Amino acid sequence: MKIINLLFCMPLLVVCFSCQREGERQAAGLPGETVPEVSVMTVRSTQVPVTANLPGRMEAYLQAEVRARVTGIIQERCYQEGQTVRPGDLLFKIDPAPLQAVLDECKAAVARARAVLSDAEDKAARYSSLVAKGAVSIREHKQARAEEERARAEYAAAAASLEQARL
Repeated sequence: MKIINLLFCMPLLVVCFSCQREGERQAAGLPGETVPEVSVMTVRSTQVPVTANLPGRMEAYLQAEVRARVTGIIQERCYQEGQTVRPGDLLFKIDPAPLQAVLDECKAAVARARAVLSDAEDKAARYSSLVAKGAVSIREHKQARAEEERARAEYAAAAASLEQARL
């Protein structure tokens, strides 16, 4: 504590000593030297707020992105930015021509798969009665049943594609 007081008082002593030396020089009558003006301040402790101005950017913590569920050419956007949208609200008008073409193609694929399935079912039914009589081999009968199962799977896949196109 004494060292801090000594360090604090040292500049004051220097200032006082220099003022005293100035006074001696003036008393001696040295020309061109003036007496410096000294101001006195009382030191007080006060609280000074520490502030910092920093550049920054604000960003929303929650953002929603609105996108069309299907691909296609958007003809019109039917909502305003910032508008509240509810389930079922019309958001976009999309050119229906490419989507209709895909739907028609899927309908044709379902019809084709239905025809193949019908043929495979008929063949499997015929072979079931013929295998009992020995007119066809067991291998041919199994192949007919496999074709029927494959036709059912293709029909199910075509029906799923049609449902996807409807969506």
